Amino acid sequence: PDDGGEQFVKKCLEAREQGQLFPFAILADGEMIGVLELKAVKDADRTVQCDYGIAFSHWGKGITTRAVGLAVAYAFQELNMQVVNSGCLARNPGSARVLEKNGFTEIGQFIINSAKFKDEPARRFRLTKQEWLQRNPE
Repeated sequence: PDDGGEQFVKKCLEAREQGQLFPFAILADGEMIGVLELKAVKDADRTVQCDYGIAFSHWGKGITTRAVGLAVAYAFQELNMQVVNSGCLARNPGSARVLEKNGFTEIGQFIINSAKFKDEPARRFRLTKQEWLQRNPE
């Protein structure tokens, strides 16, 4: 729709104000090349899900690894989360490597059943605050 972008931003801002979603733009040379979200916040056990996507033209440059690292630091330091979960398509080893470079450990596999990725195998990853602190002493 004509106001689709505006409505999307408003929904993101509302969800952020409610502590449900923390969206970030991934930029390179002043251009938006991807997005990253901290979402599915569970206050009771202090967990959050980290999802991201970046333009193919920027793969393999370390940009996504850096973006995920910054988001993880935000989750642990600013949001006081205890666990960050993530996942990636099984057919995307580069995305798995982004997570591994940031200290995530693979904890299992699952099948995505969304409209975009119907019956797509995926890998599940986890990083605890304790593990992160060991890699990033304050």
